[in-house]
Amino acid sequence: MKQQYDTRLPRCLANASDTDKDVLRNYYLTASLLPKYSGLKQQVIDVLVAHMGQKSLDIFQIAQVLNMSSRTLQRQLRRNGSSFTQLRDEVRRYHGMRYLLEQRLPVTQICNLLGYSDRTSVTHAFHRWVGMSPEELKEILIPFNELS
Repeated sequence: MKQQYDTRLPRCLANASDTDKDVLRNYYLTASLLPKYSGLKQQVIDVLVAHMGQKSLDIFQIAQVLNMSSRTLQRQLRRNGSSFTQLRDEVRRYHGMRYLLEQRLPVTQICNLLGYSDRTSVTHAFHRWVGMSPEELKEILIPFNELS
């Protein structure tokens, strides 16, 4: 299940009141919530969440934790209409939005916590998720006096 955001909203509300920005911030946080799955999909999500920021989030590591080969994991997820890449992206989106909008962490730290190799990868991910960079989203949605 891929969440589609209305990427026009943030730019339209750049000069909006703090209340309107709070509403939009909550919209992004709510829209990025992790869905509840059953079976293997939920197991993969749980392992990804448990290992967020601790170790590599590649399919080989996750499959090993689940006591199966990466190929078997791919095959079973595909049979259930999903993929490892999709589930990992959902977990990263969930945590990325929280790290940025709730914890207000710097993008370089978010990069490390989400398991991306560089800052450019995080920027591309945010563009895919919300249509703008993390810096743009932070600038629009977090009042200047709240920035660290």
